[in-house]
Amino acid sequence: MRTPRITQVETMSGYRLRLTWDTGPVTTVDVSDVVSDLLIFAPLRDEPGLFDRAIVGEDGFCVHWSDLMELSAPNLWQRSQAKAA
Repeated sequence: MRTPRITQVETMSGYRLRLTWDTGPVTTVDVSDVVSDLLIFAPLRDEPGLFDRAIVGEDGFCVHWSDLMELSAPNLWQRSQAKAA
């Protein structure tokens, strides 16, 4: 089975993402650990409002802020499923 693709992203407080998947589910994924732990995501912490500029990347394969800052759909799907388990 292929990993679902993201069709819509909405940012929420606490560095959470509400994701709509092409297979139907809508999930909320907490990415605060990634934002706080990885240096590459420091601008999301340091620049007010930047996290809220998240968009769905090309063909739904990621959530994208810049060429250097994106989270892949497989990673986000896995996180959403781990939370549901």
